[in-house]
Amino acid sequence: MADQNTPSGGDIGNLSNLAPWSSPTFISGAPNNLPTSSSSNLGAPIAIHENYRRASFLDTYIVLGSASVLLINQSVVQRNALGFRNNTAPSFGSVIYIGFGQDASVLSWLQLASGEQVFFDSVVPQDDIYAASNGVGLLAYVYSTTSG
Repeated sequence: MADQNTPSGGDIGNLSNLAPWSSPTFISGAPNNLPTSSSSNLGAPIAIHENYRRASFLDTYIVLGSASVLLINQSVVQRNALGFRNNTAPSFGSVIYIGFGQDASVLSWLQLASGEQVFFDSVVPQDDIYAASNGVGLLAYVYSTTSG
C-alpha cells in the first residue's frame, strides 16, 4: 500500500504529513507569535516629541559655471528639509549637477534640467553639498536645520 503523501496514478498528494491549519486565515497568539501579557502597554499611546514637523527655511540662489562649488557644509545639527530648482532659462539648455559628499560633475546622481526641482523632506541628505552646471546655470535652493 502506498503512503498517503506519495502521488500515485497521476494524483497529487500532500507535500507534508502535517495536518492543515483549522483556519488558515487566523494566526494564533502566544506562545507561537507575539507575546501577550496583562501587564503590557500594547496599544497604549506613546508620547513622542517630534522636532522635524517644523522648518525655518533659508532660501537663496547661486549662479553656477562648470566648476563644482560647495553650496552647503555638512551641519552639526540635523537638516530637516532641502530643495533645489534649476532656474536657468530653457534657451540656455543648462543642466545643473548636485554632488552629495563630493564635487558635482556630469557623473553626479542628481541632475536637474531647466525648470526641474526636487525637495527632500523625509530622508534629507546630511552631507556637504556641491553644485556645477554644464554652462551658465542659475540654481535656487532652500534648506532648514533643526534646533539641535
